[in-house]
Amino acid sequence: MDRIAEVGLLLDLYGSLLTDKERNMLDLHYNYDLSFAEIADSAVWMICAR
Repeated sequence: MDRIAEVGLLLDLYGSLLTDKERNMLDLHYNYDLSFAEIADSAVWMICAR
């Protein structure tokens, strides 16, 4: 099974066990094809903008 399809299936089954932040991070990584470094950079900008 394709890795992305496998992660999608696992998220469908167990996504409710994750926090909103964890679900959002995985969504950005797998659905929007962002690296974890890009996600972390955007999180830093969001914190600084507050």
